Order: sequence, then structure tokens, then C-alpha cells
Amino acid sequence: MTYGSRVISCSLPAQPDLAAEATIMHDALSALHLCGDMGAVDAAGAECVRRDGMCLSIAAKLPDTAVVLNHGFVDGSEDSFMLAAGIYRRSGVRRFFLSTVIAPEAVVLDRAGLVTARGWRKFRRPAKEPLPTLSKNTIVQEVEPGAAQDFARIVSDAFDLGLSSRPWLATLPEAPGWHAFQAWEDGEVAGTGALYIQDGYAWTNFGATRPESRGRGIQEAMHAHRIRFARSLGCHTVLTCTGEAVEGDAQISYRNILAAGFAEADLVLNFAPA
Repeated sequence: MTYGSRVISCSLPAQPDLAAEATIMHDALSALHLCGDMGAVDAAGAECVRRDGMCLSIAAKLPDTAVVLNHGFVDGSEDSFMLAAGIYRRSGVRRFFLSTVIAPEAVVLDRAGLVTARGWRKFRRPAKEPLPTLSKNTIVQEVEPGAAQDFARIVSDAFDLGLSSRPWLATLPEAPGWHAFQAWEDGEVAGTGALYIQDGYAWTNFGATRPESRGRGIQEAMHAHRIRFARSLGCHTVLTCTGEAVEGDAQISYRNILAAGFAEADLVLNFAPA
């Protein structure tokens, strides 16, 4: 397993390696729990469970809206759904997402007390492909360890993660494989993004913009910066996701991702408590 900050040389697979892509998504989630600041982890009631093909991120002290961090991957079997749902409920988490690419039978969901939730569309792009021309120049910088308070504030607000998530989010630059970034506007932090790098793949997450700066190209610049960063470290593929397209939704993140040169990939199915 190769984390991080050193330059690597990896060739683009001839065909998408779905198993490798699933692995980086699981490892990125679990690495969030390895920041080393146990006080911050405890404040969020955070722990990660990895066993039997599952990867579950638990944040028991965060509000019910914090499904980005109360989120786990299962293999789609009845046993995995039953076991994962039981772990979250015993932890006191009332709202969580379980994700898989294998659609379970309705009887499995009934037994586990789950219903279908909005899925997440995965996207991929070769890191070496040219980037679109940006609409304006925006300063984007990597966040150093110990200096991610603004990053944590914007992310927690955008994703409804609650105040208790901020000490944990502020440690993201210390988590293995993770890099945090901030975009600046008029001398203030206006937007955020993060990148997890492992074995030639880069996974983007936590793209958010403060309300007063939305619609000004912040995430356009953030996507471009992270792609260039991944390329500089030798990554061959950049992955990301957002909520699947549904009628009536503005699809702002979806459009931003496509504009950055990503192509639609498989759909990650999500299931939540009934």
C-alpha cells in the first residue's frame, strides 16, 4: 500500500480496475480515522470497523445529518447488511448510509430495516488529460497540519456535520494519504477540497464553498488544482462522486465534475434506515 506524498510512476490501466477503485474508496474512508488526535476522534464518537469485506465509518456523537461520516461499504450480501446495520444501531447512530454496487433483494432490505436512498454517481478521468481553461484565476493552496480550522468550518457547514466534527476534520492533513486544500477569495478562505492518494489513484472529497462565494468558479479551480496535484505525484486516475442525477435537483456539483473532464462511471447504491 503506497500512501501519499512521494512521486510514484503508475501506468493507466487498459480497462478500469473496479476492484482497485473500490479499495481506494474504502481505504480513504478508513484513513480519516488515523489522524492520531484521539481527542478529536473521541469528540466525534468516531471509529472505523473493517471486517468481512465491510468498511464502516462511525461518528456516533455527530448529528443525524452527518451521513458523509456515518457511512459504510458492504458487499451486498444479506449478512453484510444485517451485520453493518446492527453495528451502527448498537453505536447509537440513527441515520447512516450503507453503500454497495450490488443491488440487494427487497426482502434483504426489509430484514435489515433499510430503504433505498439516493445513490452516488462515481466519475473517473485520466490524470494526464488536459484541463479545461479556467474562467478566472483562483489561489488554491494545500493546508498544512495544524492550520485546517477554516477548512473544517466550511466542510462541516456544507455537509451538515455539526460543530463536534470540526476538531476531527481539522486533523485531515495529518491522516495518511490525505491532502487538504483551500481556495482563497479577497483574502479569506472561500472553498475547500481534499484528495486521497494511493497506488496511482487519487480520490477527491470534501469539495465545499462558503455560501457567499458560490457561483464564482471556486470548485472549478479546486478540481483543476487537485488533478494537477495528483498528476504531479504520478497518479494515473482521478476518481470522485456526487449525488446521482435526479429530476428537480440543480446538479451543480454534477455539472462541475463533468466540466473538469470527468466521465460518468458506475452508480454506487445507498441504503438508509427505514
